Amino acid sequence: PLAYVIIAAHIYRTLSERNGTATLASHWTALAALCWLIVAALSAIFAIPGAALYVAGTQLAQAQTALFGLGVLAIILGMMNQSGAELRGENTRITGLMPFWLVAFGGIGAVSLQAAAGVAQIFTARVSGIGFLDTEAAIAPLYLLRAACLILLAAGALIYLAGFWARRPYATHDTEATSGMAGATNA
Repeated sequence: PLAYVIIAAHIYRTLSERNGTATLASHWTALAALCWLIVAALSAIFAIPGAALYVAGTQLAQAQTALFGLGVLAIILGMMNQSGAELRGENTRITGLMPFWLVAFGGIGAVSLQAAAGVAQIFTARVSGIGFLDTEAAIAPLYLLRAACLILLAAGALIYLAGFWARRPYATHDTEATSGMAGATNA
């Protein structure tokens, strides 16, 4: 957990000092920092010896892994956004805010619902002694809502990829070069 806090402190410093870039890389980095701070908090809770026995094998433990993966996805998308702008030589957004918010809310929502299902599993199956199948039947609506959030995340990722493809580096330069070559050979 201490390593996550140190990394988050360094990320916060880079985000708090505004620079001249207009890309959305800082938004994606902030999302990753938020995800990893929550992972650090969960890691501290899971490090408690008594809590580790209750959490093991539940959706709450898997939510921690999913949240870490969302942070990694955010870093990759931010890197693509910044490198795309750098390769184009333009200080503009490569993708819009809609993919960011869809991925952010879809991912955080899915992980939150997965964590809620894990907490429900802990309290119903492990603390109260209710059977596994009864517990799973009770938390089935959380799984359906989680699936809806994952659909939002997937839609955001597809919109991101479509926007990136439309504004990919050298997309306009390739067509200009090809049409220029065709004109030169025809002349």
